[in-house]
Amino acid sequence: MVLIGGNLLGWVWPCHAATVLHVAPDGNDGASGGEGSPLASLRGARDAVRKLRQGGTVDGPVTVEFADGTYFQKEPVEFNSRDGGTETSPVIYRAAEGAKPVFSAGEVLTGFKPSADNSGVWTLDLPEVKSGSRYFEALWVNGRRAVRARMPKRGFFYMRQADEEVIVPGTPNPRHVDQLFELHRPRPVSSRMVVQAESGDMASLRGVPPDEVKDIRVVVYHKWDNTIRFLEAIDCDKETFSTLGQGMMGSDYWDNTSGYYFENYLGALTDPGEWFLSRKGTLYYKPLPGEDVAQARVVAPVTAKFLVLKGDWAGGKPIACLTFDGISFSYAQGVLPPEGFEPQQAAANTDASIVIDGARNVTFQNCEISHVGDYALWFRRGCEQDAVRHCFLTDMGAGGIKVGEPGIPADPKAATGKIEIDNNILRGGGRVLPCAVGLFVGQSGDNSLTHNEISDFFYSGISAGYTWGYRKNPAARNRISFNRIHLIGQGVLSDLGGIYILGPSPGTTIGNNVIYQVDGLYYQATGIYRHQAK
Repeated sequence: MVLIGGNLLGWVWPCHAATVLHVAPDGNDGASGGEGSPLASLRGARDAVRKLRQGGTVDGPVTVEFADGTYFQKEPVEFNSRDGGTETSPVIYRAAEGAKPVFSAGEVLTGFKPSADNSGVWTLDLPEVKSGSRYFEALWVNGRRAVRARMPKRGFFYMRQADEEVIVPGTPNPRHVDQLFELHRPRPVSSRMVVQAESGDMASLRGVPPDEVKDIRVVVYHKWDNTIRFLEAIDCDKETFSTLGQGMMGSDYWDNTSGYYFENYLGALTDPGEWFLSRKGTLYYKPLPGEDVAQARVVAPVTAKFLVLKGDWAGGKPIACLTFDGISFSYAQGVLPPEGFEPQQAAANTDASIVIDGARNVTFQNCEISHVGDYALWFRRGCEQDAVRHCFLTDMGAGGIKVGEPGIPADPKAATGKIEIDNNILRGGGRVLPCAVGLFVGQSGDNSLTHNEISDFFYSGISAGYTWGYRKNPAARNRISFNRIHLIGQGVLSDLGGIYILGPSPGTTIGNNVIYQVDGLYYQATGIYRHQAK
């Protein structure tokens, strides 16, 4: 402690010289990282920082500065416990002064040619897709998420009837959250849904080759949820189609109020701005009026994640004192598994383009995360005292930021809490999974969600807590204040809120938020929704 003029000033830490490494798109990962000899990538910079620390040549702060430009990556960069710093020797990855570096998980596609049939469609051959080594489910043209070919073009078809054929019955489990809604019926392990379409709704499927039916997706909007499945079979004469998957919940089933659309088949590629990728290796795109495909910047994602931070939460060795400042992350993959997406409120188990486990004092500030297939960022397991500040998140396949997990962790060390989400803009989510939310807090407490603007989502803006009933849970003492939440729901889902609190939340405070333009489809769309099912 230091005493000056009778004032106790607290600890004064020894001063250490800062080490600065430089990175540029035209650099070399074998270089020194000096100002005239820059490294070339985030991975190269991470390795250089490791060498500096392991060699004992630095004991002060380490800053990595990225020059202007795009840094392409074909796989996520992984950080572990040895890649962090300390309070007196933090590690900072930041944009150089005046620079706007972008970490891109996508590839720029070139070589499109107009099709010979004068349809206005342009095509590109992709041998790696034909060989089965690559596939993607999103495409961006000049920064715009292109529309995967679908029918109907806008709005939905509606089912005349939906019947469930149980294949494997469910087993009662009173602790499973679904059972609280099951209406005395266990959820089947697997079943077949057979849908009777309205007359004419399947016309565009007529003539689809049998081997291509399995790649057609049906996206269903029901109650507060979505289901996305691949078609099992179609009968255009009888106007029926079927899908396979997990059985329906007793309260969240398909019926004649469920809207749906078909996507991902060549017969649906009719409107400008749409695209389709054939397993035979041809990418089809129909440009917007005035759009020159030969000059356009067409980007397809390569990998699903930018960063994976894996601190050892179980062993007490977190990643600590690590900051990303002024960096943009864009164009990440999101591919559904063969079984598709089973309904789950808030898409709570969906992955993210940046996943963080075992972190202390890890901060993202002044960053942008855009054009991603899943959630943008997830403080998943064993995280504490981390922060996201002054960031812009947009064009997300699922939601914005997740804190904690939907299930209560068996090991208390795995609990996540005390996360600060402050002064961010989250705009444009649910582009693939509409049931996702802007900010999701699962079984996690003592978090601060403040001064954020959240808009243009199809379910809730903020969802905190994930317990049905009155069971004790960790989602306590969360602070949700001074947020601006609007354009939520947009009339396509039900049972939602600008702020949605699920289950007991002792000590949680909600105040000074501005919430407007919250619209549901059939029922329950409110500014603040407190839900505790008995």
